[in-house]
Amino acid sequence: MEYPALVFALTNLGIFLGYMRFGVGVAPQLNVSLYTRVAGVIFFTTCGLTHLEMMLHSLDSVDRWATNEELHNHFFTMHHMQIIHAIQVIAVWCFAHGFTRDLKRAREAKANPLGAL
Repeated sequence: MEYPALVFALTNLGIFLGYMRFGVGVAPQLNVSLYTRVAGVIFFTTCGLTHLEMMLHSLDSVDRWATNEELHNHFFTMHHMQIIHAIQVIAVWCFAHGFTRDLKRAREAKANPLGAL
């Protein structure tokens, strides 16, 4: 395995773990509406899964792909990657909308929207 592929794999592993920590560990505990929590879980979890796949493809890239450009072109045109990114677009905007709405309501009620983490 080439050194850049290993570095890319380890970097994506770290990103995957961070997204999963937030998506599975933090977002469900936020003191916000169910709508906002679910959107946060979906968004951060699908982002994590994207980076897990990027890690796995980078580990496989040395033997299978002649150039990084071929790997890049193949990876980002895969149907499931287009679907997962479409889910992410919807989820991130639902999370942002819900969180903004919840913050506004909390300010109006003089409450702490994050609760006890």
